[in-house]
Order: sequence, then structure tokens, then C-alpha cells
Amino acid sequence: MTATKDVSLHHCDDGFVGVLNSRFERAMLAGRWAVWLYRLSHAAYKARIPIVPYLIQMLNGWLHGCEIHYMARIGNHFEIAHPRGVVVGRNVEAGERLKLYTGVVLGVKHTGVPLQPRIGSNVIIYAGAKVLGGITIGDNVAVGANAVVTEDVRPDVFVAGIPARVVGQRDPGTGRRRNRRIGPNPCPPRAATDHALARCATMRAPRPIASTPERQHHLREHP
Repeated sequence: MTATKDVSLHHCDDGFVGVLNSRFERAMLAGRWAVWLYRLSHAAYKARIPIVPYLIQMLNGWLHGCEIHYMARIGNHFEIAHPRGVVVGRNVEAGERLKLYTGVVLGVKHTGVPLQPRIGSNVIIYAGAKVLGGITIGDNVAVGANAVVTEDVRPDVFVAGIPARVVGQRDPGTGRRRNRRIGPNPCPPRAATDHALARCATMRAPRPIASTPERQHHLREHP
């Protein structure tokens, strides 16, 4: 009885501590604080307070390893999963529900040309992706990890690769992928791959070299 009671109390303590830790971790997420500091710097910029916006931007970079320019215009429900390495340029414009992962860069394509991306709503950009130049990314777009996007992207698609190209459709309601590939170089149909594998399985081994008397005599003289 005592052992059972002690175990149950131990589980209760673990559950309470687990819930407390979980709530604390959610409140202290680095991405959440990075977004909050960006909002604060942007508000100070709009209020025409000198120096302070840049100082807050520098503080954000020092604490979280990201550089989100205080002049960037980003809509509501902006999220950063992991802020390390995230760079957002001063002329970037984005709609609501933009989500970035670590290492994402939104900036210029060429030095001295201040053109930067315009991004729609409900866009997800995965780790290491680069969106460069004065291009437009449509609504409900997902950019794959390590992709390099330098051309306009139409709405409701997945893009990936270097350079990025369309690899699938994205459902506007669920955000999930509708089909695996719709761009050029589609995957071969299953019947074609099965036929190729069957041919490989039935291929005969190369014929052995005939052992003629002349060849045996040559091998004896030239071992």
C-alpha cells in the first residue's frame, strides 16, 4: 500500500512539474521573444523615436542571433521557429501568418540593388531557404529547406531546389501537399519502373571466353 501510494504521488509530482516546465518553456521560446523585440523596434520606428529602433534590433541579434530590420513590414501572427541565422531585410513586406525557420534569409539578390521580396499571407519558409530580390511570393506558399528563390512564385504551391521550382500543390485550407510533383521531370510511372526492373532481372550474364587450344597454348607461353 505504501509503495503504491508513493509511486502515485511521484507520478502526480512529475505531471505537475512537467506541465509547469512546458508552460515556462513556451513562454520563453526564443522565437517568440525575437518576434516581440522586432515588434517593439518597429513600433519605435513608426513613432519616430531616434536611435532606439536600431538599438533594439541589435539587442535582438545579440540575444537570439537573428537580424530583423526594424523597417521591415510584417503582418500579424508572425512566427519564428528557431531564430538563429534568420535575416530579414529593411524593404521586406510580408502578409499575415508568416512562419520562418532557422537560417532563412529574405534580402537582396545583388549588392547595391535594394529590391527585396514581397511575401503573401500564410507562407512557410523552411530552414536555410533564401528568398532574394524584388520578387513576389503568393499566398499559401511553402518554400522547402535550403531552396534558393529568385523568381516570382504563384499562390498555393510548394517550391524547392536550387534554383527553386514548383514541386507540388498546397491545399489552401489545410496547408498540406495535394500531389507529389507537378513540375517538369516528373517521377516515372510505376509500370515503367517495374518493367525496367524486370528487364534487369532477366538479363543474362556475359558469356565466358571460349577455352580453345590456341588460347591454352598462348597462356602456357605467356603466363
